[in-house]
Amino acid sequence: MFKQILALLIIACLAVTACSPTDNLARGGTEKDLTAVPETTAESTPQVSAGQPKVVGEEGSLYPPQDLSLVSTTGRPQILNSYADWCTTCQHNLPIVQAIAGEFEGKVDLISLNIDLPETQDVRDRFNITDRSQYLLVDASGNLIQRWYGFLDQTQVTQAITDYLATLG
Repeated sequence: MFKQILALLIIACLAVTACSPTDNLARGGTEKDLTAVPETTAESTPQVSAGQPKVVGEEGSLYPPQDLSLVSTTGRPQILNSYADWCTTCQHNLPIVQAIAGEFEGKVDLISLNIDLPETQDVRDRFNITDRSQYLLVDASGNLIQRWYGFLDQTQVTQAITDYLATLG
């Protein structure tokens, strides 16, 4: 009986950690400082004109294809959502992210970045997004307001967005 419980516990732990952010270490990458916000300057930040759409993604993915030229160009705060279709944490958070996007429609834009697409790498580097299941609230200029990892608490995220919007007047 003890061995069966232990085996179930090990399987449960593996399932929970299978989609937790790994900070790229599992793939042999270097560890990034998750608290650091990269400096953005006109020279270092790749700018994509809003008039030149850069749509990436595939139909049938967790989130529809995204226009990367909209990042920091819509004139509204944005939620940047890094995900992978195979990630169980991302699948769990899908209805929460959709509910938050619906609640703040017209006030906050949702931009979803599939980490499996190389086209999203520049944007992910710009915002120091190192893995899937990272969610960032950025202001209209692209400055980081708040970052969340892993399983989302809808109430906490909604309150943070509401508090930030209240500061805008």
